[in-house]
Amino acid sequence: MIAFILRRAAFGVLVVAIAVTAVLLLLLSFGDPCTSILGANAKAAQIAQCRKAEGFDQPVSSQYTSYLGLTKCVRQSDPAWNDDPAKRGRCGLLQGNLGNSMTHHEPVGAVMLTRLPRTLLLEATTILFELFLGLTIGVLAATRRNSWFDTGFMATAFLGISAPSFVTGLLFLNWWAFRMGWFPVGGYG
Repeated sequence: MIAFILRRAAFGVLVVAIAVTAVLLLLLSFGDPCTSILGANAKAAQIAQCRKAEGFDQPVSSQYTSYLGLTKCVRQSDPAWNDDPAKRGRCGLLQGNLGNSMTHHEPVGAVMLTRLPRTLLLEATTILFELFLGLTIGVLAATRRNSWFDTGFMATAFLGISAPSFVTGLLFLNWWAFRMGWFPVGGYG
């Protein structure tokens, strides 16, 4: 039992370390989000106002703990914000608040919910296609062991597993959407 608890605790520490690393990499790679959103022609006062409203003027540790929902809200644009620090609520992940999208100007949860049906349809279609194709080819390869068919599909499967999904996705998009014209490149349906 103690070994199980220690494994769970170690896994929790690993998850927190990965989350901290991801946030730090995002902060280091993109720079100031307000400058990116407002553009290069934005005035310094506009950028300062945006940084204050979104809490980017606070220390990174305060931003992160507020993002997690462990401390009081630092984003003035959030409904949990109150000018009186004693009345200020929490506005992080632990409260189910993913924040506001800076590009869509609405809550991230609402943006995700509007896209959920399309995502589920895409996932379900993909799973059914993979299941049909995998079972069909697997049965055919099993009935023709050590033939060119079996060897060829084993090599193809090995290449498919080894290649990153973003590479194969772009290759398939290029081939089936652009060259063959079988699927729409954008949009829904």
